[in-house]
Amino acid sequence: MNGFKMVWMAGALAAGLVFSAQGARAQEQGEGSTRDGQTDFGDPGIWAFSTDTALEIRWRKQADGPSSTTLSILPAADYFIIKNLSLGGVIGVEYSKTGDNKTVDFQLGPRVGYDFEIGRQLSVWPKLGLLFAHAKYKEPGNTDKNNAVQLNLFMPLMFHPAPHFFVGFGPFLEADLNGDNRATQLGFKLTLGGWV
Repeated sequence: MNGFKMVWMAGALAAGLVFSAQGARAQEQGEGSTRDGQTDFGDPGIWAFSTDTALEIRWRKQADGPSSTTLSILPAADYFIIKNLSLGGVIGVEYSKTGDNKTVDFQLGPRVGYDFEIGRQLSVWPKLGLLFAHAKYKEPGNTDKNNAVQLNLFMPLMFHPAPHFFVGFGPFLEADLNGDNRATQLGFKLTLGGWV
């Protein structure tokens, strides 16, 4: 429960920053205008491409067990349909091998987000989505399949250090919606990407 409280406290802090900065932001820049006459992140028609879990390649060796290798990638694309409101989705794959056991997990899901501008280089971009996963497990003499649906919430504080590039870090919640062995994960993660 402490992890749950930590994530929601971070979310509340981010929301407080957003709403307190919105008034100052509106005075600093007119409604619907852009910075220095340029297109901004969150403007209608912008495509943002990112990964909410960076490309991961992991190898683990245990003293008393088999080694394991994991490769995963989960790229995402989001389109801003109106100012600051995005619709998008993720698609990904994870491959894992531990001894003679292999798992391939395919993931696909839609999401919606809203980018709250804080300043010239900061924003908060919470995204809510569903993730559908299909996993195939292979072990000697046995093959099994499993389907899962997961609810995802990610609230990164976004930093825009240069035009068309962003990096963000913030709390996430991932909760299984089906299956006998449902799990809920809380934590923090990084996002990297760019926009056109």
